[in-house]
Amino acid sequence: MRAGVGSIALGAALVAGAASGCKRAPPPPPAAATVDGVAIPVSDVARELSRVRHGADGQLAPDELARLRRTLLDTLVDRQLLLTTAYARGIAVDDARVDKALQRARAEHGDEPLEKLLADVGVPLDEYRRQTRDSLAIQQLIADEVLSRIALAEGEARAAYDAEAAKESSAYDLPDEVHAAQIVVKTAEEAKDVLDRLKRGADFAALARERSLSPDARRDGDLGWFKKGVMPQAFDDACFALTRPGQLSPVTPSQYGFHVFKLLERRAARTVPFDDATRAEVEARLRRDKGAAAQALFVASLRAKAKVVVDEAALDIVR
Repeated sequence: MRAGVGSIALGAALVAGAASGCKRAPPPPPAAATVDGVAIPVSDVARELSRVRHGADGQLAPDELARLRRTLLDTLVDRQLLLTTAYARGIAVDDARVDKALQRARAEHGDEPLEKLLADVGVPLDEYRRQTRDSLAIQQLIADEVLSRIALAEGEARAAYDAEAAKESSAYDLPDEVHAAQIVVKTAEEAKDVLDRLKRGADFAALARERSLSPDARRDGDLGWFKKGVMPQAFDDACFALTRPGQLSPVTPSQYGFHVFKLLERRAARTVPFDDATRAEVEARLRRDKGAAAQALFVASLRAKAKVVVDEAALDIVR
């Protein structure tokens, strides 16, 4: 495994030894912690810290760095506990499953090669492959020992729905929405001409494809469904003032040009009913919440039986 930034002092010592003609094998990297005797090198913590920094901007204050190091180390300790338990219980992950996971990872990252993304955070492909195998083993352990035991009581989903729906601002409360189309042109005179033609019976969709400057012209000017606050204020003011399907707005100026809107459909504010789809959604959320809580308890039980020793001095060299 390639050494991380926490191994700078060790690397300097190795260079000095080589310069003096010493041919002894380099010592292992210092351990930030041991978990039942299994070392978690400072380079692992440094690697995780590099990943976090790769996706974040700005410098970390010393207290923030200390908290982040400890959080990352705790995560690595938990992972080692789960991994040791998974392999102790005979969970095996074959090459085919690893290959399939790598294929998914490549697809998720689009055109950017996975190897380049890994190189950016200092992880060789063979190391990422090992990590993937370990992660799959842990996932299987959690599925077998935790998630398979999650059960929902009769009526629990309905009770959770009722409790949420009773809130003043419920996740099941849907706002007033409109489905509208537009034609946008450069000048007020052009827009007035468009509106006059529409009032004389011109086809809105055909005129949108012919005259509108907006990319949605390809879709007959269709803006889709939207609630207030999603579109620019001028769109909201014009479209939500319309009440009847087929109704046209006056010429409406905006930063994009001059618009004529047409109301296609409107949905009044409403509450999502407790139907089969809602039940499935509520049950999935309850299972996720219960699963997360059960996993935390499972990891805590492993920690209670394990011997975890943290070397604060070694952890502190990770910068």
